[in-house]
Amino acid sequence: MSSASVTDFTECFRGCSALTDLKGPETWTVTSVCTTANSMFNGCTKLEKLKLGIWNMTGVGTATYMFQGMSAVTEIDMNGLTWGSATTNINSMFNGNGKLVMIYEKVGTALAGAISPTSVFYNCYNLKGGSGSALNNSTSVNNSYIGGAYARVDGVGGLPGYFTAK
Repeated sequence: MSSASVTDFTECFRGCSALTDLKGPETWTVTSVCTTANSMFNGCTKLEKLKLGIWNMTGVGTATYMFQGMSAVTEIDMNGLTWGSATTNINSMFNGNGKLVMIYEKVGTALAGAISPTSVFYNCYNLKGGSGSALNNSTSVNNSYIGGAYARVDGVGGLPGYFTAK
């Protein structure tokens, strides 16, 4: 798919509740012209794994609810994504993904600096970072543990996070 000129991926796959496998996003060319990715995979309730490609997300300002409600997902590979300082709103990005165990991302991702990081990991009670930082039933609903400050690779600089380097 030629996606180099797409500026808005909002609700691209939202509500695809019968989708069990998705091939293709790992080969897309996403450029910095993309500014919004809200609810892109929101509600893909049967999708168990998602691998994204080499995506330039440096122009994206909001990615709210991007992966929310993917109740069967166990793994999201965002290792090829490059985020930038424009990404300021990641509210509820992974909200409600109770089976999510692993999020792959590269060291140095800029998501931890988002200024609107509310409930990013709400109810992600099986999520564990690569160095052992983890959520559970009680911490996954506690605002002290589920904000955007944890949207980074676990253990880098001695800081906790819920991403795993790949």
